[in-house]
Amino acid sequence: MSKLDFQFEWIEPQASRGAELRATWARFQINVDDTPITRIVAESSQSVRPGIYLPLYPVAEWLATNWWFLTSEFENPNRTAINDFEIRHDLRHGAEGFALPSLRVVPLGPRIYLEWHPLDLPAQRVSFTERGSAYVDAGQFEVDVSNFIGTVVKRLEEQGISGTLLSDEWKAVTETTMDEQDFCKASAALGIDPYAASEEKSRQIITVGDSLPRSITQDFFATADQSRLQQQSSELLGALERSGANQANLVSLKELKGTLGSVTPPQSAHPWDKGYYYADKLREQLQLNGTPLNSLEALSSGLRIDVDQLRRALLTESVSRRTFDALVNVNAAGSPGFAITHRHEATARFALCRALFEYLSKPTNQPALVTTARTDQQKLNRAFAAQFLVPTSALRHMITSSYVDSEQIDELAQTFGVSSWVVQHQIENHRIARIVVE
Repeated sequence: MSKLDFQFEWIEPQASRGAELRATWARFQINVDDTPITRIVAESSQSVRPGIYLPLYPVAEWLATNWWFLTSEFENPNRTAINDFEIRHDLRHGAEGFALPSLRVVPLGPRIYLEWHPLDLPAQRVSFTERGSAYVDAGQFEVDVSNFIGTVVKRLEEQGISGTLLSDEWKAVTETTMDEQDFCKASAALGIDPYAASEEKSRQIITVGDSLPRSITQDFFATADQSRLQQQSSELLGALERSGANQANLVSLKELKGTLGSVTPPQSAHPWDKGYYYADKLREQLQLNGTPLNSLEALSSGLRIDVDQLRRALLTESVSRRTFDALVNVNAAGSPGFAITHRHEATARFALCRALFEYLSKPTNQPALVTTARTDQQKLNRAFAAQFLVPTSALRHMITSSYVDSEQIDELAQTFGVSSWVVQHQIENHRIARIVVE
């Protein structure tokens, strides 16, 4: 994990209006490990320096007003492009006329993803020069950002300045109760400011949150449509009930449950590496080697369960805007039931394997949700499904050249019974061959 570090020292204010701006003027530097992402080239002096000069008030205000988004709003390709996600997650939008770098902050669950890139600011006559990315521990991120905001708030108090938006916002955040935190996280996950939500929307969020099993609440709000919240939660609850009422008894899966949770993957910062490792271990345990699991029959045989029993445990659900790709619940016999929203056989089997991982890796019988959200857990189960269905050992055996084209990828996809996209990503991510675009 990388280390995020805010460094600053108070200096005499420049000619700036506003008491809160003058009180918090500072030399400011943001470091990620040894990289000063605030490094600039200043046009006026033709110099390069690692820090910038500005009031820290707007920086702290942006962090405080976006606190719940920065810690609880996950990126989702189905809706990120149509909302203000970037405004809430890129520090440059908190500049208020001053020079700030483009530092993108995206929560992933236990980690926070940071990304920065060069940025020219002609109006301020400076250019930020650094490019890079890093992962930081989410808990440590909250501590570091809290300390920074708290220091700026204290500076305002020492200067006799009160009643600012920053002070009020940070007071609301720090005094939030545990129950209120659940609401704030759910609201932010939907892209709604918890302190600006209408009474009706707040009631909906609370009602829906209370109705769902706690194990899937975060995943649901990460993908739900705020305008269809009640409809989508009803669809989800119906799918949970039906999957939990299935009459199948998948004995071999019950015997396998928990085995993946007891496996210790190699230390890695990336969840997909863990997903690959878990898939290889399960294939090894089932003695599958490179056997393609390219149909429901082949998959059930590989898992040592009767295909008719698997079909009894497998439901196809129709949901609005695909709130989830798949879910897994457990019936009275402790056997899993799966609900899949994909109609196409190949993508349905991929979603099923993602849900299978959630069942096999968890020690409890709590339901789990598989979604499009870009969280560490969803990346992990995607990687597991890709490696379980398209093992790299088999790919390396089949690909004898240093490059492959789209026709070969399509043929491999047919062999393994997956989409061409899955095969392409396996080839790229494992650096098996170079993909030639015709």
